[in-house]
Amino acid sequence: MRVISLQDGGDVSAVFERFCRAIKSVEASIKAKGKEFIYNEHLDLIAMEQKLLAGEYIDALFPTDPIAPVIIDVGAPLGVDDALSSQEDSSRIFTSKHHSLMTKHLTKTLYDKLKDKHSSKEYTLDMAIQTSNDNPHLGVGVVAGDEECYQVFKDLYDPVIEGWHGYKPEDKHLTDMDVSKLKNAEKTDNAYVQSARVRAGRNIPGLSLPPGTTRTSRPAQEEHPLQA
Repeated sequence: MRVISLQDGGDVSAVFERFCRAIKSVEASIKAKGKEFIYNEHLDLIAMEQKLLAGEYIDALFPTDPIAPVIIDVGAPLGVDDALSSQEDSSRIFTSKHHSLMTKHLTKTLYDKLKDKHSSKEYTLDMAIQTSNDNPHLGVGVVAGDEECYQVFKDLYDPVIEGWHGYKPEDKHLTDMDVSKLKNAEKTDNAYVQSARVRAGRNIPGLSLPPGTTRTSRPAQEEHPLQA
């Protein structure tokens, strides 16, 4: 789900304060139903969200406001098996048109190690890297179908996240919703600011992340924030 606070002008403090209230309201609503936001000690709040545009946003794996592609019931990546079978173990297993970090880290050895693994929701490596075949020019090249993917495909996700964000596997991403800690918010020059917006994604344990969400599972995703 996506939570957005937006208003005209440059009053960042007001926008952020409203955003924090909205987050707390949504959180209270889902807690009343026995749920909570997905939390990971390493990645903090898993914040994937859906955007109705073709392709993948650059932060597709990392919880700093990632946007995931629209993928519904995806299958194996087209042509990946052929590419892998024809390459040596240490060779690049994607063509020169593929520019993502995923293609730099996914060797044939690693692919063979992970290709038969899947999450409890049956999200596979081939599903995770389908976006790289669909959008070979983009920078990340892999998505997560559910929260378990971060552990199941850790050997691929960790180096991709570190390569893109400089965020190491031992690092911890912390969320601070204390409005009083905002710095220099009052110095915004409204002559140059048309509007201010704070946005974040949140997800619920046990439900798929956007890349793994299907038409049949989407209603369960939608019902939780409706009462907020």
